[in-house]
Amino acid sequence: MIRGRQDWAHAWVGAIPLVIMVIATLILVKLGILTWADPLAQAKIGDEAQAAADVKAEELRNLAAASASPPTVVAAGTKPASGGKQAWDASNT
Repeated sequence: MIRGRQDWAHAWVGAIPLVIMVIATLILVKLGILTWADPLAQAKIGDEAQAAADVKAEELRNLAAASASPPTVVAAGTKPASGGKQAWDASNT
């Protein structure tokens, strides 16, 4: 591929991707996609973010409390269908 060719004989072939990349870079800069601007400049970081999270959590707690049903009580350790509240001893079966 290189044998028998003069230096820089087909250098223009390498310029094609170079030109494409330069044009693509200029377009992305013009659109504001490639920029030095800080993408987190408007982000709430620190105390403000914690305060916003606390407010949201409080709203969720209030919503859950307003629509909550009474808890279901399950007695653990009782023998199924025994009718009593005595603890179930596995050795007595």
